[in-house]
Formats: sequence, C-alpha cells, structure tokens
Amino acid sequence: MQGEQFVRKVKARAAELGIPMSDLYRDCKITSGTMSQWKKGLTNPRFTNIIKLAEYLKTTPEYLFGKTKEVETETPATEDMAEVLQAFRERPEMKMLFDAGLKANPETVRETARFLEGLAGIGKTD
Repeated sequence: MQGEQFVRKVKARAAELGIPMSDLYRDCKITSGTMSQWKKGLTNPRFTNIIKLAEYLKTTPEYLFGKTKEVETETPATEDMAEVLQAFRERPEMKMLFDAGLKANPETVRETARFLEGLAGIGKTD
C-alpha cells in the first residue's frame, strides 16, 4: 500500500533526524489524523504536503514514496516547484492527473506519459 509506505518513510526519516512527530505535525501544519488517513489509503497527501514534508525532512518526494533508496538531501529547484504549484492552481486537471498517477501502477503511469508526450508532440512517438 503506497500510503502506508509513505507514512512509514516520513516517520523513519523524522526519527533519523531526531525530529519528534509533534514538531513535524506543527511545523508542516498536518495532523496525526491526516497521516492516519494517508496510511490507511483513505486519502492521498496533497502535492503541497508532499513537497513540504520532503523539504522539512531534507529529502525528496521520490524517497518518501520509495521510488529511490537514497535519501537525496536535495529537493527539486524552488523555481521548478513554483511552476508546478502554479499549474496546479490554474489547471485543476493537472492535480487530477497527479492524484490519479499516485493511485495507478507504474506501468500505467509510463504508458499514460508516453501517450501524453505523443499528444503534445514531445519525446519519441514510436
């Protein structure tokens, strides 16, 4: 379960850094109930919460989702993140695609990305 793994990684990384969960909740403006919902798969973390947690925990979203084993203390460039957040604000369908991608299996995400690249005329369209 992806939410369970995400929460486990958040808690483990906080422990590695010596950050009490109460501090994490306060500083990141999330609740233990929210984390519990993520863990149970009842809701998914918002994009802004994912970025906020990754920055707070000095790692990347990829690490928190188990896509990489390295902690990678660098987060994506602030300018890039601002562009992504702006797209989420201006185009609700972008958030819908992101949320759907979180729920989809990796192969479906890759196939969809190839399809969208083809529509946009970018990348290879073999």
